[in-house]
Amino acid sequence: MLHSAGKLMNVKSVKRMRVFLIESPSAIDILNGESEAETLRPICRLLGHEFASTIVRSNQEFETAVKHITSIDENHVPKNRRGMPLCLHLAAHGNKGGLAMGAEDASWELLASHLRRFSKEMTHYSGPLVLVLSSCGSESQKITSLFTDYAKRNTNFRPPVYVITTVSDEEGEVYWRDAVVAWSIFYHQTGDAVLSDKDEMKTIIDKIALTGAGALKYFRWDEEKKKYMCYVSELNEYVHGA
Repeated sequence: MLHSAGKLMNVKSVKRMRVFLIESPSAIDILNGESEAETLRPICRLLGHEFASTIVRSNQEFETAVKHITSIDENHVPKNRRGMPLCLHLAAHGNKGGLAMGAEDASWELLASHLRRFSKEMTHYSGPLVLVLSSCGSESQKITSLFTDYAKRNTNFRPPVYVITTVSDEEGEVYWRDAVVAWSIFYHQTGDAVLSDKDEMKTIIDKIALTGAGALKYFRWDEEKKKYMCYVSELNEYVHGA
Protein backbone atom coordinates (compact mmCIF):
# COMPACT_ATOMS: atom_id res chain seq x y z
CA MET A 1 0.00 0.00 0.00
CA LEU A 2 2.78 2.41 0.88
CA HIS A 3 4.54 1.76 -2.42
CA SER A 4 1.31 2.15 -4.36
CA ALA A 5 0.44 5.38 -2.57
CA GLY A 6 3.89 6.74 -3.29
CA LYS A 7 3.55 6.01 -7.00
CA LEU A 8 0.17 7.69 -7.16
CA MET A 9 1.53 10.75 -5.37
CA ASN A 10 4.45 11.05 -7.78
CA VAL A 11 2.20 10.86 -10.82
CA LYS A 12 -0.18 13.43 -9.40
CA SER A 13 2.59 15.91 -8.55
CA VAL A 14 4.26 15.88 -12.00
CA LYS A 15 4.26 19.34 -13.58
CA ARG A 16 4.82 18.94 -17.29
CA MET A 17 6.19 21.35 -19.86
CA ARG A 18 7.58 21.13 -23.37
CA VAL A 19 11.24 22.16 -23.25
CA PHE A 20 13.10 22.88 -26.49
CA LEU A 21 16.75 23.73 -25.86
CA ILE A 22 18.83 25.54 -28.48
CA GLU A 23 22.51 25.36 -27.53
CA SER A 24 25.55 27.04 -29.06
CA PRO A 25 28.61 25.60 -27.33
CA SER A 26 32.20 26.52 -28.14
CA ALA A 27 34.56 23.89 -29.52
CA ILE A 28 36.20 23.66 -26.07
CA ASP A 29 32.78 23.12 -24.45
CA ILE A 30 32.20 20.16 -26.75
CA LEU A 31 35.62 18.68 -25.98
CA ASN A 32 35.01 19.08 -22.23
CA GLY A 33 31.51 17.61 -22.45
CA GLU A 34 29.96 20.77 -21.02
CA SER A 35 26.49 20.64 -22.52
CA GLU A 36 23.32 21.89 -20.84
CA ALA A 37 21.25 19.76 -23.18
CA GLU A 38 23.02 16.52 -22.32
CA THR A 39 22.67 17.25 -18.59
CA LEU A 40 19.09 18.50 -18.61
CA ARG A 41 17.66 15.92 -21.02
CA PRO A 42 17.54 12.99 -18.55
CA ILE A 43 16.47 15.27 -15.71
CA CYS A 44 13.57 16.81 -17.62
CA ARG A 45 12.38 13.46 -18.94
CA LEU A 46 12.58 11.95 -15.48
CA LEU A 47 10.34 14.79 -14.28
CA GLY A 48 7.80 14.13 -17.04
CA HIS A 49 8.67 17.07 -19.28
CA GLU A 50 8.90 16.61 -23.04
CA PHE A 51 12.43 17.57 -24.09
CA ALA A 52 14.24 18.17 -27.37
CA SER A 53 17.45 20.00 -28.24
CA THR A 54 19.56 21.15 -31.15
CA ILE A 55 23.01 22.69 -31.58
CA VAL A 56 23.47 25.85 -33.68
CA ARG A 57 26.75 27.29 -34.93
CA SER A 58 25.64 30.51 -36.64
CA ASN A 59 22.95 33.17 -36.61
CA GLN A 60 21.36 31.57 -39.66
CA GLU A 61 21.18 28.18 -37.93
CA PHE A 62 19.62 29.86 -34.91
CA GLU A 63 16.96 31.50 -37.08
CA THR A 64 16.23 28.14 -38.71
CA ALA A 65 15.92 26.43 -35.32
CA VAL A 66 13.40 29.02 -34.09
CA LYS A 67 11.37 28.63 -37.31
CA HIS A 68 11.34 24.87 -36.74
CA ILE A 69 9.90 25.27 -33.26
CA THR A 70 7.07 27.46 -34.53
CA SER A 71 5.97 24.57 -36.77
CA ILE A 72 4.58 22.73 -33.71
CA ASP A 73 0.98 21.73 -34.47
CA GLU A 74 -1.14 20.73 -31.46
CA ASN A 75 -3.58 18.94 -33.76
CA HIS A 76 -0.98 16.19 -33.98
CA VAL A 77 -0.88 15.49 -30.23
CA PRO A 78 -3.53 13.93 -27.95
CA LYS A 79 -6.07 16.37 -26.50
CA ASN A 80 -4.87 15.73 -22.94
CA ARG A 81 -1.38 16.93 -23.92
CA ARG A 82 -2.45 20.18 -25.56
CA GLY A 83 -1.99 23.50 -23.83
CA MET A 84 1.26 22.49 -22.12
CA PRO A 85 3.71 25.35 -21.44
CA LEU A 86 6.32 25.62 -24.19
CA CYS A 87 9.75 26.66 -22.94
CA LEU A 88 12.41 27.80 -25.39
CA HIS A 89 15.74 27.46 -23.57
CA LEU A 90 18.79 29.20 -25.10
CA ALA A 91 22.22 28.18 -23.81
CA ALA A 92 25.26 30.01 -25.18
CA HIS A 93 28.24 32.14 -24.32
CA GLY A 94 27.40 35.80 -23.97
CA ASN A 95 27.86 39.16 -22.33
CA LYS A 96 25.81 42.30 -21.73
CA GLY A 97 25.71 42.94 -25.48
CA GLY A 98 24.22 39.62 -26.58
CA LEU A 99 24.99 35.96 -27.23
CA ALA A 100 27.51 34.05 -29.33
CA MET A 101 26.08 31.78 -32.01
CA GLY A 102 29.10 29.71 -32.87
CA ALA A 103 31.79 32.11 -34.09
CA GLU A 104 29.22 34.84 -34.77
CA ASP A 105 27.94 37.49 -32.38
CA ALA A 106 24.20 37.99 -32.02
CA SER A 107 23.09 41.26 -30.45
CA TRP A 108 19.98 41.37 -28.26
CA GLU A 109 18.30 43.29 -31.09
CA LEU A 110 19.09 40.54 -33.60
CA LEU A 111 18.00 37.82 -31.19
CA ALA A 112 14.75 39.64 -30.47
CA SER A 113 14.00 39.96 -34.18
CA HIS A 114 14.35 36.18 -34.60
CA LEU A 115 12.56 35.38 -31.34
CA ARG A 116 9.69 37.63 -32.29
CA ARG A 117 8.64 34.77 -34.57
CA PHE A 118 8.47 32.50 -31.50
CA SER A 119 5.66 34.69 -30.15
CA LYS A 120 4.03 36.28 -33.20
CA GLU A 121 3.70 33.02 -35.13
CA MET A 122 2.67 30.93 -32.13
CA THR A 123 -0.80 32.38 -31.74
CA HIS A 124 -2.09 28.95 -32.78
CA TYR A 125 -0.40 27.35 -29.74
CA SER A 126 -2.76 27.23 -26.76
CA GLY A 127 -0.20 26.88 -23.96
CA PRO A 128 1.85 29.67 -22.33
CA LEU A 129 5.27 30.52 -23.77
CA VAL A 130 8.43 30.78 -21.66
CA LEU A 131 11.86 32.01 -22.78
CA VAL A 132 15.02 30.96 -20.93
CA LEU A 133 18.40 32.69 -21.44
CA SER A 134 21.37 30.84 -19.97
CA SER A 135 24.59 32.78 -20.49
CA CYS A 136 26.96 35.29 -18.99
CA GLY A 137 25.41 38.75 -19.00
CA SER A 138 21.90 37.57 -19.84
CA GLU A 139 20.43 39.34 -16.79
CA SER A 140 21.14 42.56 -18.72
CA GLN A 141 19.24 41.39 -21.81
CA LYS A 142 17.21 43.86 -23.88
CA ILE A 143 14.77 41.33 -25.33
CA THR A 144 12.00 42.09 -22.84
CA SER A 145 12.07 45.83 -23.59
CA LEU A 146 12.02 45.10 -27.32
CA PHE A 147 9.14 42.64 -26.85
CA THR A 148 7.25 45.32 -24.91
CA ASP A 149 7.65 47.68 -27.87
CA TYR A 150 6.49 44.94 -30.26
CA ALA A 151 3.39 44.32 -28.14
CA LYS A 152 2.47 48.02 -28.24
CA ARG A 153 2.66 48.09 -32.02
CA ASN A 154 1.12 44.70 -32.81
CA THR A 155 -1.95 43.30 -31.08
CA ASN A 156 -1.20 39.83 -32.50
CA PHE A 157 2.12 39.67 -30.66
CA ARG A 158 1.97 37.39 -27.62
CA PRO A 159 4.97 37.98 -25.30
CA PRO A 160 6.32 35.02 -23.35
CA VAL A 161 4.69 34.97 -19.91
CA TYR A 162 8.17 34.71 -18.42
CA VAL A 163 11.71 35.40 -19.56
CA ILE A 164 14.10 33.68 -17.13
CA THR A 165 17.83 34.44 -17.13
CA THR A 166 20.93 33.39 -15.30
CA VAL A 167 22.63 36.00 -13.08
CA SER A 168 26.37 36.60 -13.48
CA ASP A 169 28.72 36.77 -10.51
CA GLU A 170 30.81 39.84 -9.59
CA GLU A 171 33.28 38.99 -12.37
CA GLY A 172 30.45 38.79 -14.90
CA GLU A 173 30.68 35.00 -15.17
CA VAL A 174 28.12 32.19 -15.13
CA TYR A 175 29.77 28.81 -14.62
CA TRP A 176 28.41 25.78 -16.45
CA ARG A 177 28.21 23.63 -13.30
CA ASP A 178 26.20 26.32 -11.51
CA ALA A 179 23.88 26.88 -14.46
CA VAL A 180 22.92 23.21 -14.81
CA VAL A 181 22.20 22.93 -11.09
CA ALA A 182 20.04 26.07 -11.18
CA TRP A 183 18.10 24.90 -14.24
CA SER A 184 17.67 21.41 -12.81
CA ILE A 185 15.95 22.92 -9.77
CA PHE A 186 13.95 25.26 -11.97
CA TYR A 187 12.53 22.44 -14.10
CA HIS A 188 11.92 20.31 -11.01
CA GLN A 189 9.83 23.07 -9.44
CA THR A 190 8.16 24.68 -12.46
CA GLY A 191 5.14 23.59 -14.46
CA ASP A 192 1.76 24.64 -15.74
CA ALA A 193 0.18 25.08 -12.31
CA VAL A 194 3.09 27.23 -11.09
CA LEU A 195 3.49 29.67 -13.99
CA SER A 196 0.24 31.46 -13.19
CA ASP A 197 1.34 32.20 -9.60
CA LYS A 198 4.00 34.92 -9.38
CA ASP A 199 4.59 34.25 -5.67
CA GLU A 200 5.39 30.60 -6.37
CA MET A 201 7.78 31.67 -9.11
CA LYS A 202 9.49 34.06 -6.71
CA THR A 203 9.81 31.21 -4.21
CA ILE A 204 11.54 29.07 -6.84
CA ILE A 205 13.98 31.89 -7.61
CA ASP A 206 14.64 32.23 -3.86
CA LYS A 207 15.25 28.47 -3.46
CA ILE A 208 17.81 28.48 -6.24
CA ALA A 209 19.63 31.48 -4.73
CA LEU A 210 19.84 29.68 -1.38
CA THR A 211 21.64 26.68 -2.92
CA GLY A 212 24.64 28.88 -3.64
CA ALA A 213 24.86 27.32 -7.11
CA GLY A 214 24.19 30.34 -9.24
CA ALA A 215 21.07 32.47 -9.37
CA LEU A 216 18.19 33.23 -11.72
CA LYS A 217 16.21 36.36 -12.53
CA TYR A 218 12.72 36.49 -13.91
CA PHE A 219 10.90 38.98 -16.11
CA ARG A 220 7.12 38.44 -15.82
CA TRP A 221 4.73 39.83 -18.41
CA ASP A 222 2.01 41.93 -16.77
CA GLU A 223 -0.99 41.92 -19.08
CA GLU A 224 -2.63 44.93 -17.39
CA LYS A 225 0.47 47.12 -17.42
CA LYS A 226 1.63 45.76 -20.79
CA LYS A 227 5.22 45.45 -19.63
CA TYR A 228 7.64 43.07 -17.92
CA MET A 229 8.14 43.11 -14.15
CA CYS A 230 11.46 41.72 -12.91
CA TYR A 231 12.45 39.82 -9.79
CA VAL A 232 15.81 38.63 -8.51
CA SER A 233 16.28 37.09 -5.08
CA GLU A 234 18.06 39.03 -2.35
CA LEU A 235 18.51 35.89 -0.26
CA ASN A 236 21.98 34.57 0.44
CA GLU A 237 23.00 31.08 1.56
CA TYR A 238 25.51 32.58 4.03
CA VAL A 239 23.25 35.14 5.67
CA HIS A 240 21.09 34.00 8.58
CA GLY A 241 18.77 35.87 10.89
CA ALA A 242 19.07 35.94 14.68
